[in-house]
Amino acid sequence: MEIKDSSAQVLQQLVALIDMLDDEHYARPLPILSGNTIGKHIRHIIELYDQLLNGYESGIVNYDDRKRDQRIETESSYAINKLMQIMSECESKSDKPIQLIVDYSVDDHMNEKVNSSYKRELAYNIEHTIHHMAIIKMAVENEFEEILLDKSFGVAPSTLRYNATCAQ
Repeated sequence: MEIKDSSAQVLQQLVALIDMLDDEHYARPLPILSGNTIGKHIRHIIELYDQLLNGYESGIVNYDDRKRDQRIETESSYAINKLMQIMSECESKSDKPIQLIVDYSVDDHMNEKVNSSYKRELAYNIEHTIHHMAIIKMAVENEFEEILLDKSFGVAPSTLRYNATCAQ
């Protein structure tokens, strides 16, 4: 399976989840998320993918320089549309060098350039998404008992493969 397909598969799982939530549940502050919402986690995922796709042409990506789109946090249908656009755009891109701009300082704002590539950053976004999906899964299982998520939701493919070999 190509990395583009893996990305689409993970994002499709998010679409399926969001489709099961009404806007009230999607945007409800949850104690298990320290008062944050499922919508905020989805927004964060979408905005990192957007930064990668927006920086593709210039070859410069800065995940810190993202715009926080509040509509993604509160309107589930808007979030689904954004995810569908991301899947389509990711499908159309090929690998190329990327300069990643990072700044891990708190006070100094010391931007540093890191050599990367589109596929490497797509892999990062997949891993980042799965991490947030694991957090979202805990919230859904804790707050919305009526929603049943697939056992693979929020689980890394390597863990799924490992678990399958242990079960044999």
